[in-house]
Amino acid sequence: MITIDFNSLNPDQDELKETCINYISNIVGIPEKITVKKDDEKDPESSFSVLFLYKNFTLKEFSFFDELMDFARENELYVTVSDHIKKIRKGFWYDEEDEWITQKIEN
Repeated sequence: MITIDFNSLNPDQDELKETCINYISNIVGIPEKITVKKDDEKDPESSFSVLFLYKNFTLKEFSFFDELMDFARENELYVTVSDHIKKIRKGFWYDEEDEWITQKIEN
């Protein structure tokens, strides 16, 4: 099971949120669940994330990293792909290294 997380969207970026949802659904397929989560639920001006849950993927089987990187770079977003079973994630931060970084997920 994996989660794709596009994050650091600004409150006024509802159109970009919809673009993320449409793009991921078209490229990867329809997710089991889509969640929009504010970084600070009490702050109406808080940035937010769009998360996509896919139960039938593992990080090893996921083959859309190049597409996600291009989309994140083009839209100035951060993206992570987290494997819930292996407890690892790969992240791409458009304003840092131009590569995917693998990290262990802390509990």
